[in-house]
Amino acid sequence: VLDDQVKSTFSKRARYLDEQIMAEKKSGVSPEQLKDFHDTFTYFDKDKSGKLNKNEFKAACAAVGEDIADNELENVFKQFDVDRDGLISFEEFISFMSSVAHEGTGYDDVIASFKALAGGKEFITEGQLRSNMDKDDADYLVSVMPQISQGTFDYVKYAKE
Repeated sequence: VLDDQVKSTFSKRARYLDEQIMAEKKSGVSPEQLKDFHDTFTYFDKDKSGKLNKNEFKAACAAVGEDIADNELENVFKQFDVDRDGLISFEEFISFMSSVAHEGTGYDDVIASFKALAGGKEFITEGQLRSNMDKDDADYLVSVMPQISQGTFDYVKYAKE
C-alpha cells in the first residue's frame, strides 16, 4: 500500500512538473504567475480530476480577477476547450490566462489609450498626463516622450520607439 502511495505521489508530481514546463513554454507567463495559476486551478478542481468543469472554470477565473459574464461563459469555454472534452485542462487554463494577460498590450491598444487621454488628438499635453496618471508615471513619460512643443508630447512616435 505504501509503495502505491509513493508511486501515486511521484506520478502526480511528475505530471505537475510536465504541465508547468509545457505551460511556461507555450504561454510566456512568469514562473510566479504560473504558480499562482496552478494554485488557483488546483483549488477549484474540486474532484481532483486535473480538469475544470464550466462552474469550476468560472470560479477560478473570478478568483484571479477575470469575471466572465454568464452570457459569455459558453463561448469562452468552447474557445479554450481545445480538445473538446467539455472540460478545461491546466494547459487550456494557462492558455486562457495568457490570452487575458496579453490583452491590451499591443501597439494599437497603447495608441488608443493615449488618444483617449488626449481627447482624440494626435498629441498629449503634460497636464493631460498628470491629471490621468500617478506622479511617477507622468514624470517618467514627460522625461522620455518626444516633445512637440513646450508641454506637448508626441505619443505616436513614443509608442513606435
